[in-house]
Amino acid sequence: MAKGSECGEGLLPALEDLHRAGFGIEVMSWKHSFNSDLRAWAVVHGEAIELDAHVREPTFVEGGRAAERVRHKWRRNAC
Repeated sequence: MAKGSECGEGLLPALEDLHRAGFGIEVMSWKHSFNSDLRAWAVVHGEAIELDAHVREPTFVEGGRAAERVRHKWRRNAC
């Protein structure tokens, strides 16, 4: 059975269309679950961001650690 992206379905074909239309692309995922085809495409055509190094920004511990302020200086814009 073919992957959805090979049939023009799914996230990757949608991102390709957006990129052709002039949009900057940033794809974020946890390292262990980053789709290899999607990551490879984003590295070439936009920005592939692994969230593992930034886990303290989007998460918190109930009754404990608060989420940290997101700092965008660690990455360039995808445009």
